[in-house]
Amino acid sequence: MYLIITIGQRIYTHICLLVIDAVMYYRMMMFERRNAIIHYMTLASLPFEQIMSGAKTIELRLYDEKRQAVSEGDTIIFTNLADNRQITVRVIRLHIFDTFIELYRSLPLSKCGYTEQELDTASPDDMLVYYPKEKQVRYKVVGIEIELI
Repeated sequence: MYLIITIGQRIYTHICLLVIDAVMYYRMMMFERRNAIIHYMTLASLPFEQIMSGAKTIELRLYDEKRQAVSEGDTIIFTNLADNRQITVRVIRLHIFDTFIELYRSLPLSKCGYTEQELDTASPDDMLVYYPKEKQVRYKVVGIEIELI
């Protein structure tokens, strides 16, 4: 009888701890959601489709004032410039670098929008189309790691 009570108490204690953990996790997630900020950004069709398909999980940007306001846990709503479709993502991590040269050496470019065929020719100079070197030096650069929600 004592053995049954002891086992029962352990099971009850274990269940209570699981419930407490679940409640604490839920409260933490609700707190994060309340404090998360929604940001709006635009994308060309190709990167939009890559993010939508899950092929691209790191968005490369200048770390200007707008991106400095982005934090882990925040939400970004990307709008496709071609047709105004939108996708919503959550920021997992910010990878901040002084230059795209450092970023390209550190992050997996296959997650940054490059296909397997493009990896050999991928270059930090590809970003000069969007961000001149003067702005890169002034602001730094960021790889925004995201997940679809």
